[in-house]
Amino acid sequence: MSVDYTKFKSNIDNKDIKLLYFTGGWCPMCRTAMPQTIDIFNKLQLEKDRVEIIEVNPYKTEPADKLKDNKIFFVPTIVVMSGEKELGRITETPMKSWEEDLFEISGY
Repeated sequence: MSVDYTKFKSNIDNKDIKLLYFTGGWCPMCRTAMPQTIDIFNKLQLEKDRVEIIEVNPYKTEPADKLKDNKIFFVPTIVVMSGEKELGRITETPMKSWEEDLFEISGY
């Protein structure tokens, strides 16, 4: 899939999209996903307030408020928000790829 990152970035800005990225350094899938997802964030040139990386402990009990509020049971998970509304999420593994799934959820 060829992606126009400039157009996609504009779409993110227009929809006031924020990404909540739940990950854990102890998690093998998280360590594999991190370089791929960070590369996407960098290509999109997202401002720091558009991506929140949330480190989850190995027992998935902390940070308790964020885990509970966002119903996080597995990592890695990226929750795509528009304002207070969840547009969708990728949990553990993407359906197609991190890039394609994020773009589809965000309405690219």
